[in-house]
Amino acid sequence: MLTTNAQRLFITSIDRYKATLMAYRNRLDTLTGLPLRQLLYKDTELRMARSHRDSHAVYLLMLDIDRFKSINDTYGHNAGDEVLKAVAHRLRAGTRATEALYRFGGEEFIALFDAHCDSTAAAVASRLCRLLSQAPVVIADGSRLAVTATGGLTQVYIDEPLHDAIGRADKAMYRGKSNGRNRFVMSKSDGNFLDMHQQAEPLVSD
Repeated sequence: MLTTNAQRLFITSIDRYKATLMAYRNRLDTLTGLPLRQLLYKDTELRMARSHRDSHAVYLLMLDIDRFKSINDTYGHNAGDEVLKAVAHRLRAGTRATEALYRFGGEEFIALFDAHCDSTAAAVASRLCRLLSQAPVVIADGSRLAVTATGGLTQVYIDEPLHDAIGRADKAMYRGKSNGRNRFVMSKSDGNFLDMHQQAEPLVSD
């Protein structure tokens, strides 16, 4: 039998565990199961410290589903939720051990990963973009939707606020939208943008 003091300590530890579990669950998106931006900021700090030690760079890719409003307007918000879950599943299934995925908000996702140079980072971004365009998303009513995304890629620099890197990725992503969507654009350290890759034509939806 536990003593009264031991029981009290046990109950306190259980309460602390529950509080920790709830705090963590509140940082996960209930629809997609992906970590939210709070964990993105925390994880970036740890990744940046490790990158400085291991002499590699950290890159951030912001992905925005193309014409997502049209999907909601045409097929309904339930279909939009299905698309979000399908996109999250494909991205999560296609990421590697050194690549972390987050839902940033709305139809936007962020991938955070290590790379030794811009060309290596661009190869990662290209692979993640292709995960979405390779096959349609089939929703509950049987419709097959061609889903693509446009990305903005940037390096996260030592001692800069993550907000600044996200801002650059966001601008690069919108530049990709204006250049035709279904592609990604890199924001360079000198302020210039480089259209790194033109994706294949999306599949036609039924």
